[in-house]
Parts: sequence; C-alpha cells; structure tokens
Amino acid sequence: MKAWNSGKSVGQKTPFTARQVEMLKDILTNKGAVKELALFSFGIDSMLRSSDILNLRVEDVVDHKGKVKTNINLKQKKTKQSHVVIISESTAKSLDNMIRKEGKFESDWLFTAERFGNQKKKPMSHVKYTLLVKKWCGLIHLDPKDYSTHSIRRTRAAMVYKATGNNIRLVQQLLGHKSITSTTAYLNLDQQQALDVYREFLD
Repeated sequence: MKAWNSGKSVGQKTPFTARQVEMLKDILTNKGAVKELALFSFGIDSMLRSSDILNLRVEDVVDHKGKVKTNINLKQKKTKQSHVVIISESTAKSLDNMIRKEGKFESDWLFTAERFGNQKKKPMSHVKYTLLVKKWCGLIHLDPKDYSTHSIRRTRAAMVYKATGNNIRLVQQLLGHKSITSTTAYLNLDQQQALDVYREFLD
C-alpha cells in the first residue's frame, strides 16, 4: 500500500522573498493582470488564510463611500475571532482597480471565478487560487512544488519575524493565531503596538 504522501510535496511551504514579491508585482502589472495583482498583493499584505481571503465580499474592504480601506477588521473563518489586517496604499489601489474594472457591487464576492455566459458569479475556489500561485512561481522561475497559498500567508510574516529579531509572538499576533486577549496578556503588548510595527514593513 502506498503512503498517503507518496509523490507529494509535504511540509511547510516556502515564503517568497521581498525581491520576488516586487518582481511578481512588476510582471503582473506589466501584463495587465488586474485581478491577479490585486489577489497577490492583498494576500501578501493581509497574511490571511486562503479561506478568509476567498470568503470576502466587496463590502468587507470598502468604507461607506466605496473607498478601499487600508485598515480592515474581519472575522476569521477558522478561529471566529475578530482580526485587524493592514494593507498598503498600493494594494488598496490594486483592489480598487479590480473592483472598478469588474463592475462589482458591494454585495459581490471580492475575488470571483471566471464566468461563462449568464452564470452567476461565484467566489474563486481554493484550487484556482493554488493554481495561480503555481503560475506565479513559473513567472520568476521558482519550483512550484515548493510553494502554495500558504506561502503567500507566510511571506510577510517571515519578513517581520526576521526584522524584529525573531519575535515569534509578534508574528502570532499579526497572523491572528491566538485571541488578542490571551496573547497581549502574555506579552504585555497591545494590538495597536503590533499594528504600528507591521506598518513599517508595508510598501
């Protein structure tokens, strides 16, 4: 009997480097890949799980005037906890460009699957998101087997971890792995401090 992981790449997926992130943003921009640029940029900045990203609607990321926010308060699907994510102005602009180009309404899914004919718009699937990550790897000559949607989530976290002297607890705070109450009590660090540190690593 074959092992469950026979022929499969398992283990922690590799995060992208800062240089690779910039290369991919430049390539996607030059290709006019508006949705892909928005998804890649938002995934890197937000550090959200793919399930949370693909569950977003336009109304989750825009204010009452329809402007994309840079501070977004969301409830994580897995933990059911409220969590604040921060995105850069350039990422907010990428999201705004996508929303406008695709003519989305506030109730629409933020990242949608390709639609054929009169099919109803559906959220992008995890499989499609994974395939896009593999495609992006190919654009900069990386081995797709080493990367997944989890690589997107880990990228900014790895940068913050290294730049803050391996402060794993700060990274856990930013990723929303634990409740704000239990984490800040242990660290004597409030949420605003963590968010202020994170802003330093945005574009």
